[in-house]
Amino acid sequence: MGVCNPTSMIENEKRFRPHTSHGKPVNTMIMVLYLVTAFLMLVPYLRYLAWILPLIFLFIEKESDFARFMDAQLCALALMVGVVAFVVDVPLGLLFSFLSRQLLFIIPLLSGFVELAITLLSSAITVIAMVLSIMAAMRANQYIQARILLAGKLGDRLLTLSWFQ
Repeated sequence: MGVCNPTSMIENEKRFRPHTSHGKPVNTMIMVLYLVTAFLMLVPYLRYLAWILPLIFLFIEKESDFARFMDAQLCALALMVGVVAFVVDVPLGLLFSFLSRQLLFIIPLLSGFVELAITLLSSAITVIAMVLSIMAAMRANQYIQARILLAGKLGDRLLTLSWFQ
C-alpha cells in the first residue's frame, strides 16, 4: 500500500503577473486566507464552518480572476472537509455511542476502538486538506494558480453561479 503524495493532488498550474486588488498584493491576501482557513479546519467545531471565510472574500473580490478562483477553490475545499467531517463525526459517532452503551457489557473494548477509528478518519481528512491548503498558499504567494483536484472543479462551478458574476 503506497503513501498518498499530496503533490499529485495539484494539477494545471497557471502563472499570473503580480497585481493588486483593493490596494493590497493579491498573493499575500490569498496566502493569508489559505493559511487562516487551514488553521480553522483544525479547530474541532470551527471546521464545519471554515468555508464561510473564503465565501466572504469571494463576495468581496471583483477585481482579480486569480483571487476569485483561489477563493472559490478554498471555499469548495473547506466545504468538502466540513461536510465529510460532519458525516464522519456526528452520525457515526452517535451511532457507535448508542451501540457501545447497549453492548457495553458484551464488547467493552470495541466502543473505544470505534471512537478512535472515527477520530483518526476525521483527522486524516482534515490534515490532508490542510496540507493541500498550505501547498496552494505557497504557490499563490508566487502568483501560481494551483488547482486542487475536485476542489478546483467545484470552485469553477461556484464561480459560474449568478451570485458571483
